Amino acid sequence: MNIEDLLSSYQTVYLQKLPLTEEGIKERFKEIETFKLSTFESLSLFLLRGEYVQDLKQWLYDFVKFRNSTRQDTLPYKGALGFKLEQLSRELTVSRKGFFNTLIGVQRLLTIVEGKIRNSQPSELNVVWLNKIESEWDLFSFFSEVVIPICIQDHILTLLTESEEINKLIVLYERLKKTIEEKYIPPEVAELLKLKYEFVIYKYLALKGRPLNYSFNFERNSIDVNDFGVGLLADYASFFRVVYLEDDLDKNKKREVEKLDTVAKLSVLVKYYSTRRIDRKKLTKLIDGYVNAHTEQESDFDDYARKTVRNFLYNCRFSYDVKSIIKEQKLSLGKVLHALKPELEKIEALQRETEIWNYFPYKKFLEYFIPHIEQRLDSIEAFEAMKFANECLEKFERCLRWCNEHSFLPIQLPFQECLLPIAVANEEHVLFIASGFVRPHDQQKLKQDLEEFRIKLLSLRERYNTLKVITKAQEAAIALKGKMISLGGGGIAVLIFLLTTVNTLNASRKEIALGEMFSLIGGIGVLLLLFLSAVYFIALPPKKSFYRDLRFWFFATLSLFSIVLFLYFLYRF
Repeated sequence: MNIEDLLSSYQTVYLQKLPLTEEGIKERFKEIETFKLSTFESLSLFLLRGEYVQDLKQWLYDFVKFRNSTRQDTLPYKGALGFKLEQLSRELTVSRKGFFNTLIGVQRLLTIVEGKIRNSQPSELNVVWLNKIESEWDLFSFFSEVVIPICIQDHILTLLTESEEINKLIVLYERLKKTIEEKYIPPEVAELLKLKYEFVIYKYLALKGRPLNYSFNFERNSIDVNDFGVGLLADYASFFRVVYLEDDLDKNKKREVEKLDTVAKLSVLVKYYSTRRIDRKKLTKLIDGYVNAHTEQESDFDDYARKTVRNFLYNCRFSYDVKSIIKEQKLSLGKVLHALKPELEKIEALQRETEIWNYFPYKKFLEYFIPHIEQRLDSIEAFEAMKFANECLEKFERCLRWCNEHSFLPIQLPFQECLLPIAVANEEHVLFIASGFVRPHDQQKLKQDLEEFRIKLLSLRERYNTLKVITKAQEAAIALKGKMISLGGGGIAVLIFLLTTVNTLNASRKEIALGEMFSLIGGIGVLLLLFLSAVYFIALPPKKSFYRDLRFWFFATLSLFSIVLFLYFLYRF
């Protein structure tokens, strides 16, 4: 589309001097209708073909400049032609308002897409005012109300998760079908626009995973997801099922995908391999091959696409690592953190580089790591693991907020891969599909996941603290038990030693010599020392660090000394 030609046509129709004749007025009505039809067609194809994404900044500048230059001369209503001049003036006013609305709509779309690829967040509320068109049917109104919304929706997809918004989409789809039946719009625009609506509706069906049943003007209708899985959308539909529903690839499709002649095929293959547990080195080779081959891009749109694809590929590999290390290898908490922390840091470095803050790696990590902590809550590494999980939870929440604010989609394909060839009336056309095979984020479900992770971590923290209290109580009870055993054993040993000494002294008056008496008492003392040492070792608490206790070495030395003395007395007698 040429913006200068469009401006020239506008000036010819709206700003030329009007010949005040009946024939001149009729000719002017014809010019208005011709301008409206040609402008509707050119602007619609401009959007449906995606021509605007290649140089967004320039297009945005041109449309703002064009809109600011639109004005209308005042027509006199006097003389014999006053009534017809009034009708013409009203038509000029209505059509000019409609044309102003189309420019506002195009500017809105360009602003959304330009802000999206720059990852910029609107700093102020964007309020758009449209002129009210007092006409039952108007091409410009149709453009603003039917064409613009579906083009915006194709870029963001966020509204598909709201029932009210999908209802609006269905109303517009039904309105489009009626307009096509009545042949109000050019056939090439009609065909491309209908396919675009059906494709976005397919996204909604794929998200919900069930047919869409609805009533329109009390007539029941149903749309099945399989209706959109054929023809031009076959590849997108099959790619979607592989990436999100983990469908298998038959041999022919797999052979075709493994050609890797498009970014879409590479993304699908990496995702497919990451869920099929192939060699990680092969995954890394595929990813590195893409990163090394795509260093420079022709446009901001393609550069943004490259950034999203890089993030997607790294996330697929991280998902592979999480499942492999946590679910399959079942390592300890410390080893899991040691293995996955560096990979998560690589993703965070990529996010800083690309300025794309995807929540997916944190969600995937928490999904597998929290149950892993629960199974090992009595581990000495549990506290550190829960601390790291809470940090990931905060990052998940922050990145989820960013994705919602920026209408982020996991993969933006480069411009050339967004174009679908289509034949209309034996003429070749292309349809621009911005969202490819990605699906919209189910914001409600993601918020539920976030809250579930938060509740589980809080529950684990409470259980951990309770377990800690119980463990301390058990250790205290064991220590007290050991102390009681030690005191009891010591008391018994002292009592036995005293009784034995008294009996020995009594017996020594009659039968035993003094040296033999002291040797006997010493031998009994040695046996009692061995008894005390044995009592101490029995009462030791069940912990690995007991060898650091000085009492352990004291009684160990005492035991060794007692054994030597016992052997001495045994040898002597």
